[in-house]
Amino acid sequence: MIREGYLESYQMILETRSPVFVGSGQSCNKVEYYMDANKRKVSILDDEKFFSFLIDKGLIEKYESFILNPNIGYLYEFLSENSVTEQEVDSFTRYHIRCGQGLENGRSLKEIWMFCRDHYGRPYIPGSSLKGALRTAILTGLLLQKNYLQVNDKNAKKLEQAYLNTLKVTEDPKDEQNSILRGLSVSDSEIISSDDMVLCGKWDLTPSGKRKQLSLVRECVRAGVKIRSRITIDRSIWKDRDLKFLEQCIQAFGKHYKATYLPYYSNYKGCEIPADNQMLVIGGGSGYFSKNIVYAALGKDKHAQAVKLVSSVMKKQFPRHYHDKDEQVGISPQNLKCTYYNQNFYHYGVCSVGFK
Repeated sequence: MIREGYLESYQMILETRSPVFVGSGQSCNKVEYYMDANKRKVSILDDEKFFSFLIDKGLIEKYESFILNPNIGYLYEFLSENSVTEQEVDSFTRYHIRCGQGLENGRSLKEIWMFCRDHYGRPYIPGSSLKGALRTAILTGLLLQKNYLQVNDKNAKKLEQAYLNTLKVTEDPKDEQNSILRGLSVSDSEIISSDDMVLCGKWDLTPSGKRKQLSLVRECVRAGVKIRSRITIDRSIWKDRDLKFLEQCIQAFGKHYKATYLPYYSNYKGCEIPADNQMLVIGGGSGYFSKNIVYAALGKDKHAQAVKLVSSVMKKQFPRHYHDKDEQVGISPQNLKCTYYNQNFYHYGVCSVGFK
């Protein structure tokens, strides 16, 4: 710990237990990347260098014809037909990434959703994403505390305000100045090695064991990678809270996650959940279970009521997704958002967490 007056700073160390995806909001399709099927790697192109190469080699008109062809093929076919060498491909490549099990030989190449990167093209996790996961853990921990606060209205926004906006800086309960989260700052993560990145597909796993692959691939941090960030606790705001409070909330979240969701997926053989329950679910693609507070708000004794409430919301938002059967199954939504990695299915975003 580093202490400067009322500020306490700690290193937060995450270890990915399953692939983690934090999206940049950008994607590239099959004509914007080059897949080397033999080496099982993908080259993400630098657009400016690529078009300069096409102009220098007199291939711009051929490329325009290729792009405008209604039966458009893959970029590697165009480059092969025009005798572009591997060394030349490297000259207009931004970076390489391993295919993993996200892209398969002989299958139609899917759109790739890109990981968050800095202006040098290096992957990292923004502090906002990390704080979002901690926020869910804190809120879950507070909701699960017996007799902490009774709120009859199960509206999620009002629950968040009631449990988090307790500083009384102003009289408005909606005012973010009253949020206890002002006492917690989280830095961006350290840069993640490109060697630790891999492409992962998207699968839905149902309680009955059915698996459905979706036509989407994500750049992810592979499992088994340590990611470091720094948190700072402002004790002038967290007067009666400290690192122990944060760790207890994280542990409560991990215990709740294991007890509430995973038992309904008996055939889920994915990542090992930390025995001490010190875990977070980071990033996107992890689905409803990693971010909702309804089950925590109603508690274990009212699980059936929570399922009914969630399924009613899901039926309105996704009327074609068979949520009328959720109550019968005992969990809503039914699908666990997974990826296939190392010959097994993993729920996206699971990380163990520690501080020093």
